[in-house]
Amino acid sequence: MAAPHPGTPATHDHLRKPGRTVAEVMRTDFRSCNGSTPAAEAAAAMNQSGCPVLPVTRAQVPSGVVTEDGLVRALAEHGGDLSDQTAGDLMTAATTVPMQAPIEEAADRLAEAGGHLLAVDPDGLLKGVVTLAELGPQVSEAALARLIARLAVGRDGPARLGLRPTPAEAARAADPTAEIQPGKSQAQPHPWDSPTGAHPQPVPLVSPSDLVNPMLKVSDVMTASPRTCSPASTALEVVLIFRDADCGVVPVTEAGRPVGVVTDRDIALALADHETDLARTPLEALMTRDVVTIAADATLDAAVAALGGRGLRRLLVLDADGQLVGVLSWTDLVPHLSERGLGHVLAQIAERH
Repeated sequence: MAAPHPGTPATHDHLRKPGRTVAEVMRTDFRSCNGSTPAAEAAAAMNQSGCPVLPVTRAQVPSGVVTEDGLVRALAEHGGDLSDQTAGDLMTAATTVPMQAPIEEAADRLAEAGGHLLAVDPDGLLKGVVTLAELGPQVSEAALARLIARLAVGRDGPARLGLRPTPAEAARAADPTAEIQPGKSQAQPHPWDSPTGAHPQPVPLVSPSDLVNPMLKVSDVMTASPRTCSPASTALEVVLIFRDADCGVVPVTEAGRPVGVVTDRDIALALADHETDLARTPLEALMTRDVVTIAADATLDAAVAALGGRGLRRLLVLDADGQLVGVLSWTDLVPHLSERGLGHVLAQIAERH
């Protein structure tokens, strides 16, 4: 078998169950629409299916996809009013993959497509959707880390994952064709990365050897001084922050203390219930109140345990007085974890989404 080009996320040896095809892992419980579907109905369909993308078809042939991030961008561009927009106005190009394609081919195409694929039969008809949630469990943790690194390059990929690249992440993922090789400061591959996927004995989520610099604290790697809103701020205000700050999450605070958080996904899915008044809807009606925080002086292994152990994508960082001082995403940890450690965290997050 020919050697893969540099940067290929997964090869035959990286598969947990070699020989599987796209048809065996794709999700079939998705919803789709046509180009004339109103934007609010498209958002409702995405919400009902629980899928981060909504295929747009014509006679069952894919013509594009509507994404949560695409809905949020459109809301910013149209002042929060998408009443005259359709799925055809909002959709972006779709990347397809044959149902019988091997998993390693799908992983490569997923990285190029930015996080989602539409699986088609030999006649080109839509049969399934493939995202990181479907492919992640099929590859080793090392391959998953490489796949995420490639998805993290550029804005569109992380957006379709509900994530955004940070400067720290971009530094590591600047070359999408480069293999991530363990260096002197990184741990060597763990037995879990073996072709058989064998688990010889339990190991911690991330051990000290998985940290490039065990002395670093959360405050050293977090995104400091994030943009915030109050519970009385409107959805339009937060949408403009998403656009101007190029972020996917905004903490909601009162007197400097976090009382909630709102994501671009929250806003995109709210469109279904607030088609005409979303722009004026206060965040207290949309935000998630059950926020998870971490101390600024906490260690990175504690942050990893909180993220991976609970399947979280980000934590709000507080100082000793309980004031919000930053946001910590798993993307902030990318340069500070070994490939094994990063893959393990991502596998935990993917399992819960």
